[in-house]
Amino acid sequence: MTDFTLRPLTVPERKYTYAQSSQLQGQTGNIGYLRGDFGSSGDQFYTTWFDTRPQWKSDEFKRDLDDVINALRSEEYGLLQSRSQMVRYGRENKESEMQGAYTTEFGFRADTEKYAFVLRCNPTRGDYNFYCLCYVKEVPIFVLLGFHFLIKASVVIYFVHSEYLLQNRNSRLISFENQAAMYVIYSVVKTMRRMQSGGINSYRYFP
Repeated sequence: MTDFTLRPLTVPERKYTYAQSSQLQGQTGNIGYLRGDFGSSGDQFYTTWFDTRPQWKSDEFKRDLDDVINALRSEEYGLLQSRSQMVRYGRENKESEMQGAYTTEFGFRADTEKYAFVLRCNPTRGDYNFYCLCYVKEVPIFVLLGFHFLIKASVVIYFVHSEYLLQNRNSRLISFENQAAMYVIYSVVKTMRRMQSGGINSYRYFP
């Protein structure tokens, strides 16, 4: 049985319970997602898997996903046991409550050693009752080559030096939460062209 921790989502993490663009899925380490419902009776269990990055769907990942989902279906947790148990578990963890399109939903994050499973739970009958988006917790940092730039976002100033990134390419890993921030920085810079020198020549991943 895989060891994991379970906690309510933080507010910034809630965005990771929704589909993203293909490019952002790669930057955040998204492997795919599991969609499920409890059927008409409320205590059945139907699921469908959707690939995003099948090359990351290793045997270790499959084992961790199975163990986490089976544990959440057990009486110990009950989150994915039935609609009624989902409501009970969500209400017992008030910090998990978040406003959905038309009802209160519950958000949780389960962490194993290498993977993060981000759940958005909706106990409404006739709807899909949960989405579990699956992420690699650490993916190689992408490196933008041959430029320096300076941008301002509110009161935060980001300065990225290509030589610094290259020197640390083998040791620095960025969690999926920070990959999105790096992607935003890259997009803004590309759009605004606010570079001190050089230009964006290329980018690539380092193993």
